[in-house]
Amino acid sequence: LPDCVFIVDGRGALLMANSAARAMFGLQGTEAVADFAAFLRERLVFASADESAQVLAPAAALVECTHAGGQRFLLRSVPRTGAQGEALGWVVT
Repeated sequence: LPDCVFIVDGRGALLMANSAARAMFGLQGTEAVADFAAFLRERLVFASADESAQVLAPAAALVECTHAGGQRFLLRSVPRTGAQGEALGWVVT
């Protein structure tokens, strides 16, 4: 995929990033990121703290942000739940 895709677990740790995400954010191979929200705040500019908090919120979110390289894009976050409705994590693109 040409777009960045991240898979984040229910604790907020990065489980997987595709090659586009690894290239844009400088991730090496299977580099571990325990706090994905902090990882994003270090690399992206959000209009407000509230917007950065929406990325790993219980509801789907669409947040405009700017990468350090000047690229502007929409960050979409969709929570994933199990059969009983328990939070499993997020897909972030």
